[in-house]
Amino acid sequence: MLILIGVWFRYYETTEKDFVKTNFVVQTHHFIEAIQLVHLEWLLLGKPKQISIGQINGFDSGKMLQLNTLGWPILQSHDAAGCQVLWQALLGLPLMSLKKSIDVAYKINNKQDRCEYSIGSETRVKFQYFIQTGQTHLYRDI
Repeated sequence: MLILIGVWFRYYETTEKDFVKTNFVVQTHHFIEAIQLVHLEWLLLGKPKQISIGQINGFDSGKMLQLNTLGWPILQSHDAAGCQVLWQALLGLPLMSLKKSIDVAYKINNKQDRCEYSIGSETRVKFQYFIQTGQTHLYRDI
């Protein structure tokens, strides 16, 4: 009986990690879609400096999203808190992936600001948003 419980627990643990990783990947795809919608709206509206978040995620909060000169969302503050606010503004979701917190970091490398989102080092899944260019990168080992 103990062997069966051990096998079940190990299977459950592996399955739960897979679900968390998959959910995070799906959320990052929604983030990418939202970034692309922001850019499209920017073009359609004549390249304004800001657009309503409600035009992107459908939740009319009255908040405005600031854009850079190339039409990509910029951060309210250049730190992890700014990255967190951007994620939540675009997706309307908390930084969670199936009850697991999403870690957020703000980094600068070669004069390129970026937000990094991950769900722990053991999952080996990381998502990056480059603020100046709008580029996104998803690194995963699934």
